Amino acid sequence: DFNCSEFIFCSDAGLGSANNRAFNSIGNRAYVITHSLKKMKQEDRDIALNPTQFRKAGSTDFIDIRTLDETDDEVFNSIYYKEVPVVTGDLNETLIVTYSPKYKAYQQKIRSRQIDRALKMIQSPGKCRRGKNQNDPARFIQKTSITSDGEIADKSVYELDKERINEESMYDGFYAVVTNL
Repeated sequence: DFNCSEFIFCSDAGLGSANNRAFNSIGNRAYVITHSLKKMKQEDRDIALNPTQFRKAGSTDFIDIRTLDETDDEVFNSIYYKEVPVVTGDLNETLIVTYSPKYKAYQQKIRSRQIDRALKMIQSPGKCRRGKNQNDPARFIQKTSITSDGEIADKSVYELDKERINEESMYDGFYAVVTNL
């Protein structure tokens, strides 16, 4: 429609369905779409989050991000990446996973504030509720019903869901896009 010789579709994951990616592979079209690491198949997620085979932009050397000294300013402000070939149906794609110590620190700070808010909710009677979205601090609250006779719950106990906190922290610093470029 715009008489472009090349067209690159950029989107968040909401418009990144397999059908949309296939459509944006026709002719001189390409795409770059954010990709949720949490929603990937376990096998692909394990490869994406594997701390080895990252590179710093401009370098061909592989880096194990576990060995980074994130207190060093240059390291803290750098972005590391890896490219993972992915085949989705008829599409040959590349998953680009980035890791940023600065983004990791940001995510940890946000989660720490959310955990503090969740603790305040636990300490305030009647304030505990079900987390409604992915950023709601109530998602870190776990409700356990206590029974004395094995049938009817006498009371509910609210506590931090440490498993959920640990699960979310696995993704700190990581970001991914999928592309056919």
